[in-house]
Amino acid sequence: MAFERQDNVREYYRRITEVDIGAVARELLGAHVLHESDRLLQCDCPNHSSQSHRSLHVMLDKQGWYCFGCGVGGDVLQLVEFIQSGQVTRGQSGPMPESHQHARDFLAAKVGLPSLAKHGLSPEELAEAEAERLVELRVHDVLTALAEHYHGRLKDNPEVLEWLRSKYGLSMETVDRLLIGYADNDGDEGIVRKLTCKERRFSPRDLAASGAFRPTNQDGLDPFFDRRIVFPYWSRGRVVFMIGRKTPWTPDKPWEQGKYKKLPVHDENTRKHIAPCIDNSHLYNEDCLLADPERLIITEGVTDCISLMEHGIPAVSPVTVRIREADWERLLPRLRNVKTVYVCQDNEISQAGLNGALKTAAVLSEHRIQTRLAVLPLDERRENARRELRERFALDAAVGARELAKRLDGRTSDEIREAERLLSEAKIDVNDYFLAGHSAQDFEDLLAKAETPLEFGISHLPTDVSEEERNRLLEPILREAAYLSPLEQNRHLKLIQERFGKTGLSLATLRDQVRAVQKEQRSQAQQERKREKRSSDASPGSCRARIEEVLLATEEERGSPDFTLAAEAAYEWFAAHGARFFRTPQGEPFMFFEDAILWMDTPDRGRKRLYASLMYKHTGMVQTTGGGRTFYEVLSNLAVERGQVREHFSWLHTDVARETVYFNLNNTDHEIAKITPEGVEILKNGGNADGIILDGSRKMAPIRFLADADPAEADRLLVELLLDNLTCAPGDRVLILSWLSCFLLIDFAGTRPMTRFEGPAGSGKTTASKLISALLYGEPQQKKSTDAANYTDGSQNPLIVLDNIEVKQMTEDLTTFILTSITGIAKEKRKSGTDTETVIERTKCLLNTTGIEPLGGELAEILSRSFIIRFDMDEQASDCFLEAKILAALREHRDLIVSSLMKRTSHLLAMLRAGAQEKVMRLLHRSLGNHSKRRCNDYLSLMYLMMLAGEQEEVIDRALEELHPQFVGRIATLNSVSLETARESNPIATCLAALFKAYRHALEADRESTALNVAKTNKAAFLERYQLDFRNETTVEGALARDLFVAVKRLSKDFGLSFSMNSVQQFAQRFSNDLDTIRQAGFEIAVNRSEHSVRRTATYDITFLV
Repeated sequence: MAFERQDNVREYYRRITEVDIGAVARELLGAHVLHESDRLLQCDCPNHSSQSHRSLHVMLDKQGWYCFGCGVGGDVLQLVEFIQSGQVTRGQSGPMPESHQHARDFLAAKVGLPSLAKHGLSPEELAEAEAERLVELRVHDVLTALAEHYHGRLKDNPEVLEWLRSKYGLSMETVDRLLIGYADNDGDEGIVRKLTCKERRFSPRDLAASGAFRPTNQDGLDPFFDRRIVFPYWSRGRVVFMIGRKTPWTPDKPWEQGKYKKLPVHDENTRKHIAPCIDNSHLYNEDCLLADPERLIITEGVTDCISLMEHGIPAVSPVTVRIREADWERLLPRLRNVKTVYVCQDNEISQAGLNGALKTAAVLSEHRIQTRLAVLPLDERRENARRELRERFALDAAVGARELAKRLDGRTSDEIREAERLLSEAKIDVNDYFLAGHSAQDFEDLLAKAETPLEFGISHLPTDVSEEERNRLLEPILREAAYLSPLEQNRHLKLIQERFGKTGLSLATLRDQVRAVQKEQRSQAQQERKREKRSSDASPGSCRARIEEVLLATEEERGSPDFTLAAEAAYEWFAAHGARFFRTPQGEPFMFFEDAILWMDTPDRGRKRLYASLMYKHTGMVQTTGGGRTFYEVLSNLAVERGQVREHFSWLHTDVARETVYFNLNNTDHEIAKITPEGVEILKNGGNADGIILDGSRKMAPIRFLADADPAEADRLLVELLLDNLTCAPGDRVLILSWLSCFLLIDFAGTRPMTRFEGPAGSGKTTASKLISALLYGEPQQKKSTDAANYTDGSQNPLIVLDNIEVKQMTEDLTTFILTSITGIAKEKRKSGTDTETVIERTKCLLNTTGIEPLGGELAEILSRSFIIRFDMDEQASDCFLEAKILAALREHRDLIVSSLMKRTSHLLAMLRAGAQEKVMRLLHRSLGNHSKRRCNDYLSLMYLMMLAGEQEEVIDRALEELHPQFVGRIATLNSVSLETARESNPIATCLAALFKAYRHALEADRESTALNVAKTNKAAFLERYQLDFRNETTVEGALARDLFVAVKRLSKDFGLSFSMNSVQQFAQRFSNDLDTIRQAGFEIAVNRSEHSVRRTATYDITFLV
C-alpha cells in the first residue's frame, strides 16, 4: 500500500488505534475490570482511589473510555498511555511526550508494525508527523467539547428535545449516549467565549481548524451550525465529524435551506484553515467494525443507522450517499471479517438510494464479500402518494424546495404545499420503517428476504426492451453467473428465463452464452497463471513486487517489458519509502536511503558495488543485462532530473560562517556530531533539521560520543599511550598532537600542513604513524597505494598516512596529490569512459608521510607547507614499548579520547566566534614576520588555540596577548629544519656549486699542466662548453637566466646530477623564487636590471662563497 508520507503516518495511527479497546483493557487492567456488559467495562482506576471502584468506564461500542474520578478519557492509545504512565496526551503544544511514544510502540507491536521512529521517517519528519497528530487530537477535542455543549443545550430545551424524539423515535438513553445536541449558540459569541475560556483553553485558531466555526472578515468566528440538531460522529472515543439536521427553528436563510448540513472539510485552496483530519471519510458508527460482527447493515442516513443501533443491529452510514472510492481500501479488510453485509438504502422516487445501494453492493461482491440488498417495502399510503405525484404533478423524482417551485411554476401555493407533502409521504427509510410500528423481528424478516446483487439485477431486468438491448443488459449478469457452482448457476439461469418467459429465451441459449463467458474467463485465468508463474515470491508492497507488476503489465500490453516504466515505478517507491535523491552541481546523481549515501553513477568500484547490492536487494535488477542497463540508466537520470542540487559532503561538513562542524561518527545508529560553540549535539545522519547528510568513512571504526568524557583523563591517556611512545623531541610530540587534534577544523584553514616523519631505519617513525592513525581510525592505516586510490581515500577519510615515501617514489602524480591535499585545491581530470566529461577530485584530509630521505626540498610549495619531524631512538621516553598492547589500549579508550577532542573543538569554536584566530594570526606575524612556514599560519593558529582549549579564561587571555615562547620555539625549529632541507636538496644550488668546483678544477689542471703547445686549455674548453663569463674562479658576472640554464643543464648531464627543468622560462621562475635558499646554500647573488631595457631583463653576478 503506497502512501504519501503524511498519509502514511495517518494510516499508521489508524491501524494502531483499531486494536480492540476491550482486549487492551482486559490485558492491562486485569483484576481491575470489575463488571462487564455488551457495551461497557466498569473498572477500578489504577491512578486514583474511589469508593465505587468502578469510575473508569471503557465503552466497547464507542471504542473509547472515560475516568469520572480523573476527569480524562480518549481512545485506546490514550488508555494505554493512561494505564502505563497516568498521563493522557491531548492537543498540547510542544514535542510529543515520551508516555505517548511508549503507548504508541505498545500498540504498534500488537499489529506487527515497527516503532514510528523506524517507519522510514527522518527525525524532522517524525517531529512534524507528531505535531500533526497533536493538532488532530486538539481539533477532535474541540468537536467533542462542542458536542457536549450542544447536548446540554438540547436537554435544556424541552420543546426541541420532544420534536427530535417524536420525529425519530429515539430513546433518551440513545440521545445521551451519542451526545446528540442542538446548536443553540447563545448569541453571536456565546459559544466561542465558552470554548476559549481558561478552563477549556482552546484558541480561536483551534475552533476554526475544527470546521465548526467560520472565520469572519472582522477576525471573529461564527458557528457553522445554527438551530440544527447536531449528530456527532464518534471514532475511538472522540468526536471526529458532525452533521446538522434542519429543524423548525433553523433560520430561514439561503444557506440554511438544506435538510442536512455537513461539517466543511479541509481544502488546500478554499479552506486551508480547517485541519486536514476534518474530512468526510468516516462512517457513522464505524467503530462497530472493530468487534468483527457477523452481519452489518449499510444504511443511507445517520438517523437510519441510529434506529438500527437502538434495535441492537450493527449498522454504519457514510457521510455521503454511498461509500467513497477512496475509503474502500480502508474498509474492505474489515468488511471481509463480516459474514454477510446488507445494503439497505432509502426507497424513494428518484431511485438514488437504490442506485447507491447497487454500486455499494457491486464493490462488495467484486471482493467476494457476501452481500444482500434489502429493499424497504412501500405501504399503501406511500404507493398512493407516488401515483398521485405522477398523475397530478408529473413528478417521478424527488426534488428540493427550489427545484419543486420551478417544476410547479404557475401552480397555487396550496398545490405546491400538497406536492411537498406527497413527496415526503412517497419516501421510506429505515427510521420511517421503525416509526411505522415495525419491530426488530420485522426487520429480521426483511433481511431474510434480501436478495443477492445478482438476484436483484435479474428481478429488475426490463422485459419491454429490444432483443439487442436485452442481450446487452444480460452480459454483466451472465458474467457473474459464470462464476457460480453448477447448481447455483442453473438456478439463476432459470430466474432469467422466468423473467423473460420460456418462449422469449431458452435455457440452452443461456447455457451456451455462459459457456462462452467461461471460455473467456479460462483464457484470462490462463494468462493470470502465466503472470503468477513469471512472478517471484516478492513480498507485497515491496519495490521488487512493484517492478514485476509493471514489467508483466507492459509485457502483456506491448509484447515486451518496459524497463523505463519499471525504473520510474522504482523511483516513486523509493521516494515513498524515505529515499532522498540528489545531484551534485556537476550532475553526479546520488541517493540517501537506509541511512547511507549511495552513488548512482560513479567509476569508483567500491561505491558502485554498494549501490548495486542495494538495488539488487530491493529490485532484483542487475546492471549487466540489457533491461538492467536501461533500468539503472533511467533511475540515475530521474535522480538528476528530479533530485535536489547539493554539494556532496564527505565525512565532515563545516559551516564556517556559523562556526559549526558536522562529523560522521560512522556508527550503526548513523549518528553525526554537530559541534558548535555551545557544545556537542548528536543528530541522525540525513534525518536532522539541519538537512545534513554525511558520507561514511570506510576505514574509521564506529565512534560513540561520551557526553561525560573527562578531558583531564583523556589528556592523561594521550600522554601515556601516544606522546610517551614517540621517539622525537618532547616539543615535537606536543606539536604532532596539536596538529592531529585539529582534524575537525581543517575547513577553517586554507593550508593543511603535511607532517613528515624523517629518520634512519628503526628510528620509530613508522610506529608514530601507526599510533596517530590508530587513534583516529581504531586501527593503524599506513599504506602504499595508487594515486587514484589516494584521491578517493583523501575525500572519504580524515587522515592519510603514506609510509616509506622516498625521493624515487615522488612521481609527478604523487607530488600533485600532496600539493592538492595540503593546499585544499581540487584536481580536475577526464572522466573514465568518456572524452568530453570531467570529474573533480578534492581531498578533505590531513596528510602524514614517513621516510629516510628529505622529501620535496626542490618544491618550495611542499616544503613551506610541511612540518618535518626528526625521529631518533635516542629520544625514546619509554623503556618498555609493547606495540600490540598500546594499540589495544588506544582502541579501548578511543571513544573517550575522541569525545574529549570534540569537546575541545567546541571550546575552540567558541574562541573562533570571539575573534581569537585573528588575534593569533596577528601575533604570528608580529613575532615571526615573513618566516618560511607563514603559509601555515592559519592552521598554526588553530593548533595554538587547541593547546589553549579548556584552559582558564585568564590563561587564554594572557596567551592571546603574546605567543607562548615554547610555541614560538617549535615554529623556529620547524623553520630551521626546512631551511636545512631546502639548502641541501635545492637542485640549482647543487648544480651551481658543482659548476664553480669544475671551473676551479679546470684552472688547477691548467696550472699543473706541463704540456707544451696545447691546442685548447682546460679553461678554454670549460668556457666554450658552459658559455659563462667568469671574472675569477669564484665569480660569474652578467649572466642571463638562459646562460645559467644552458650551463646548469649541461653540467647536470655531464656529472649525472638530478635536474628536471626543461625550459628557460621554468628555470628563470624557479631561480628567482629560490634566490634566498640558494644564497643560504653559500652564494652571493646580485640582481642587475637595466633601466633602459624595455623588458627589464635581469642579469646576475654570482659569487661562490665556499
